[in-house]
Amino acid sequence: MALDITAQLLADKQARKLTLTNRRLTRCVSVILSSVAYRATLMPGAPRYNIWGQSQSTVMEEEL
Repeated sequence: MALDITAQLLADKQARKLTLTNRRLTRCVSVILSSVAYRATLMPGAPRYNIWGQSQSTVMEEEL
């Protein structure tokens, strides 16, 4: 996921006037990002995708 995925999701939530709280959304993203399954898929050079499914950057070795 993109490094600023939480900010992207919060902006999208606000634009679409969703009733989900910022705290809940942030916690959900945090749970996913800290999960063993997600962390196991991170590899240097792998693309990072934004909320629209477009490649935004790549995973760097020092981020692992």
